[in-house]
Parts: sequence; C-alpha cells; structure tokens
Amino acid sequence: MSISRGLLRDVRVFILRILRRSWDVAMGDMESDSFLKDFYIPNYILLGEPNVETVSHTPACPVLVFINSKSGGQLGGNLLITYRSLLNDNQVFDLGEETPDKVLHKIYVTLEKLNRNGDSFADEIKKRLRLIVAGGDGTASWLLGVVCDLKLSHPPPIATVPLGTGNNLPFSFGWGKKNPGTDPQSVKLFLEQVMQAEEMKIDRY
Repeated sequence: MSISRGLLRDVRVFILRILRRSWDVAMGDMESDSFLKDFYIPNYILLGEPNVETVSHTPACPVLVFINSKSGGQLGGNLLITYRSLLNDNQVFDLGEETPDKVLHKIYVTLEKLNRNGDSFADEIKKRLRLIVAGGDGTASWLLGVVCDLKLSHPPPIATVPLGTGNNLPFSFGWGKKNPGTDPQSVKLFLEQVMQAEEMKIDRY
C-alpha cells in the first residue's frame, strides 16, 4: 500500500478480531443474569438527558450497534429487532434512519460534558466503548470512515457483522462471511465474542 507515514497516522483505526472460544464456554458465560448488563448504556448518556441516572453496575463492554436494516434481505430488520429487545433500544441504530456521524458526535459531546462535570461512570463508558456494525463491506467502511474523521483521542474499536453480499472485511478478521443468526441466542453469542475479541489497528485510505 503506497501511502505516507504521516497520512497513515491520520487514518489508522481500531477493529476487533475474533478470538475463537468453545461454544460450551460461551454458553456458560451467558447464563449469568448480569451478562447483558455488561453491554448496556443508560439513556442519560444516549439521549443527553440533564438528569444523571444512578447506575449500580459499570458495564465491561458497553456497545453502540449500527445495523443496515436493508442488508441481508429480511435478516437486517430481524437483527435490529433482536438487538433492541436485548439491549437499551436507544443504543441500537438503524442506518436507514440515523447516520453514524451524527449519532457518534452527539454521544461523544455528551460524554465529554459529563466527564467535565465529574461523572466517572461516563468516563468509563468512553474508555470501554465498542461499536458493532452489521451490513456489507460498504456499511462497515462507512462506519470506519466516520470514526476516523472524528479524530478521537481514544477511538472505539469496531466489530463487523457479515450481513451483505460482500463480506470480505469481517471475513478477514475472523467474523466469517455467512450472515449470522438473528435469534436472541445467536446475538448473545456474538456479544460475548465482541467482549472477548482482540483489538488491532488497520490502515484506511
């Protein structure tokens, strides 16, 4: 790839590479009642509400989920419904209705404001945040570009769900090429994999 080092520094982003674990281990992890709490983000952060919620559990892997509901035929729409049923529906976004640049800009502005006001919980959300994008290669590249353009000091790593006709990007990082299951158990397994996945940098241009 012929590209200058200076430019590489500007376009390097994090992506998540799956670490294979046994199905039995993953299922055991998900039996805990607190499993989904480790991905949950409260509304006062998502909606920028003035009243700070009292939160008793700090999530290990808070996620924002971006889904191209038009990808994969009916699968995209079904996946959207399942994620919203398992998580706070305000942390799951239909890319046909909301663009990731506006969503992320709003949330990071809120996180910065809360952090300045001494909200340690918001600071932990910012440090631990991961993104999930479900769609084809074009959708994944879109989100990678948005994160790059935000020029964040601590950009969130991104997990890619193969959901379109071209799924070379998720395949390259171990997520496969086949459209995933959209039932709750399959989504929970994917979330567990996102929590355990390894961060690595890639260059985008």
